[in-house]
Amino acid sequence: MNIEFDVTLQCNFSCLNCNRHSNFNNLKDPTKQSEEVGLNLYENTDINIAQVKKFIREVKENGTVERIHLIGGEPLVHPFMDQICDLIREEIYGTHVPEILIISNIHPKMLKAGTLDSPEEILRNFPWSKFDSLNLNSISTLSYTVLNAINNYLKTTDPDIENLIKGMDQFILDFGQDGSHSLKSLLEGKYTTPGKDERQYFSFFHGIPVINYKPLSSKAEEHRCTLVAPIDTGQEMIETCNIPKHCGINFSFDGYWPCSQGAAIARLFKLNQYRKTSLPKSTADWDGVDEDGNATVHESGMWDVCKLCQIAAKKHMDEKDFGRPISISYRKALGMEPSDSTPPDFVIESHKKKLASVPNFKNK
Repeated sequence: MNIEFDVTLQCNFSCLNCNRHSNFNNLKDPTKQSEEVGLNLYENTDINIAQVKKFIREVKENGTVERIHLIGGEPLVHPFMDQICDLIREEIYGTHVPEILIISNIHPKMLKAGTLDSPEEILRNFPWSKFDSLNLNSISTLSYTVLNAINNYLKTTDPDIENLIKGMDQFILDFGQDGSHSLKSLLEGKYTTPGKDERQYFSFFHGIPVINYKPLSSKAEEHRCTLVAPIDTGQEMIETCNIPKHCGINFSFDGYWPCSQGAAIARLFKLNQYRKTSLPKSTADWDGVDEDGNATVHESGMWDVCKLCQIAAKKHMDEKDFGRPISISYRKALGMEPSDSTPPDFVIESHKKKLASVPNFKNK
């Protein structure tokens, strides 16, 4: 079982194509201050430490969790992310769960502000004693090569990490034709990929790898229109969806959901029948999802979620082709109907972006 753990739905961006709906932050009509438009709960989505401890207990009891993504929103804006990572690293990373990653937008301001671990903190915080039990396949080849070299040194030469920290400048790694580099320069991100103008960063936060599967610029090019329901557009639907397996089930401030994408949809449309308060033993504990983590899309499965999700469309609508429309189902859920067929000005202003005109979708 894989889990996507939304530690918060707050974010340092407000992307309209966010599949967690983190762009609903502060979405209020300035002309009607007493009325909430859409959701009012996105201001209070930070997971608390008691919930983290309960989650850790349940992961240990479950015994089948292979991977956890600490995600959001932007996980590194959580005010107690350091405490969360310390608990997870000490309690389950490498002992009960082999792969744990923080999925961040790794904004340059984070690097400038020193949000991520410094070279000294990487060496001190990384769980070296559990190195052989960790799944590090998702970090860069360079990162793994350097971590492996450090681990071998600690095992065979000197187990005192403080001595290694003092000698970082003298700890040299030879990359053959790509030259030799000190450990300190590598951990500081001063190594440039040969033939490319790309710095290689070692991104960790309290000993847990931080990665960005895809930059925001790339996501914008190929992102689905998140607030467009296939049921509104007459799109042909797929038979089954593997998101509960591939990405994982979702754990958020309000419980467990069968699908990392569907959690935001179920929350917005108040489909609370899909919410569980404790971690299930299997994805099959949800109606419509089998033991392998595949969800049935049509009426016999999770239809009331899937019909609202672009991932369930055979030929999904991409933002680059259609702009950022909001179809009728979402407009109703957000309180935008029946006043007008286009999003109000305050929605546009809240997002600081221009929304595409709303197409003439069928009202099913």
